[in-house]
Formats: sequence, C-alpha cells, structure tokens
Amino acid sequence: ASGAYAQALELDPANVIADKNLRRLTQLKDTEVRAPRESRHAGPQHFIEEIGKAGVVDLSQLASPEVMVRMVAGDAVFLRVDEPVLVVESGHGEYLGQVGPKNAQRLIKLMAGGNQYSAAVVNVAEDRLIIIIREEYQHPSQAGLLSFPPRGLEKLQPYFSEKALRDELEEEEGEPREIYGVSDDE
Repeated sequence: ASGAYAQALELDPANVIADKNLRRLTQLKDTEVRAPRESRHAGPQHFIEEIGKAGVVDLSQLASPEVMVRMVAGDAVFLRVDEPVLVVESGHGEYLGQVGPKNAQRLIKLMAGGNQYSAAVVNVAEDRLIIIIREEYQHPSQAGLLSFPPRGLEKLQPYFSEKALRDELEEEEGEPREIYGVSDDE
C-alpha cells in the first residue's frame, strides 16, 4: 500500500488522499495494531442519521496521534460517563476524546435515566475525530425526550407581522367581514 500511495504521489503531487494515507501508514509502522475487544465495525444502518435518535458529533480533547492513527471510519467506539464529561473509547478501552458539553450533559442525563447508546467513527484525521451516536434503547421513563433535538429549535420564536395585526384590528373595527362567501351578518 505504501508503494502504491508513493507512486500515486509521484504521478500527482497534489493528491491529498494519497498523501494522507501515506502519512497514516508511516505512523502505523511504529504503532502496535491489536484486535478489538468487540466487533470492530458498525453496520451500515448505524450511519443513518434519524432525527432525534442519532447525532453526528465532533470530539474534543483528542487522544495522541499514535492512538488516533489506529482508528478508521466505521470503527465501533464506546461511550463512558466520567462526570461531568462523556468520554469516547476505542474497542480496547483507549481514550479517544470527549463529546462536547452541550451533547454530553443531555446524553449523560438520558443514560442515567436508562437510555442506551452505540457509537461509531464517521471520519478521522490527525486533528479531528467525528462520530455518530445512536440511541439504541429508550427507557420508558424517557418517552418523548429526544436524544438529539433538531438544531435551531431551541431558538425558535413566534413571528407575527405588525401589518397582519394592524389589518386584523382594522377589520374588527370596520364593516362586517365576509369569510368564504358568508358575511358576519348571516
């Protein structure tokens, strides 16, 4: 694989994919590769983002490059509550990073209430790890609570035009209205 990527770079020095994979393979040479403790890859259905039940999150406080280089898209990862943070670990129990505070607080609360979650790597780079977290089981006490509320709903505000209000007030003060061909007098 290293030879193929090197040859691809010779033919096209701007080939970002070949460059990234060649660097990754170079890092892997010095890294011990181990079999995971559970199934290494998540199934394809895991990557369907279902509104309210699944969310894609960017991790913070990432592990060292030596740990990150062993991760690939599709790898199953595991969530562990370490109050007040939600830690993400590899199949070997190695620390990978933390879920952001906003999502972590909500998920920790739901997990304490009995919800269960699975997670998998969506994208990995030297300085970034993106995972998808999926609600696998919702405890009956959590019925109606979304694990991942749609973005922007918390800032939703009613909008009512002043013109519409003015028009309605004028109608109430003026002559009888006609709605669907029937006037107020009938």
